[in-house]
Amino acid sequence: MAVAFPVAGSFSAFATRFIDPAWGFACGWNYAMQWLFVLPLEIMAASMTLEYWELGIPKAASITIFLTIIIAINLRGVKAYGEAEYVLSILKVTAVIGFMYVLQFSSSKLLLTMLEYSVSSLTSAGVQTTDTLEPGIGSILELLIMVSKDSVIFW
Repeated sequence: MAVAFPVAGSFSAFATRFIDPAWGFACGWNYAMQWLFVLPLEIMAASMTLEYWELGIPKAASITIFLTIIIAINLRGVKAYGEAEYVLSILKVTAVIGFMYVLQFSSSKLLLTMLEYSVSSLTSAGVQTTDTLEPGIGSILELLIMVSKDSVIFW
């Protein structure tokens, strides 16, 4: 519809044009009300994520910083919003590639550590383990089967 009937507005403009003006009005307000609830929740989630690293920043300060950044981006116009989206998407792609790289070259040590931890956790929980477990995905699957077979849950 956006290609066939370009309008200067959001999706609620299509509802106004093709369904009913009252439906478009309701869609627009529904969208606004949805963001009135979602935005504070996302800002709180971001501040709670920062608490993981124990940076010593109070939760109220991090909420204020995130809210100020979001308001500043939105007040600067479409060009600034597009640039911010572009930079943040490059950051996300770079982080994913970096995580893949780290996992690729540290996977053998990571798997060995996971295996040792899993075997020690299982034996301390009283589960019979075999001595033939070697690092690798097969051993991790074997551990999962042993855990599910004996109904032992550990984290």
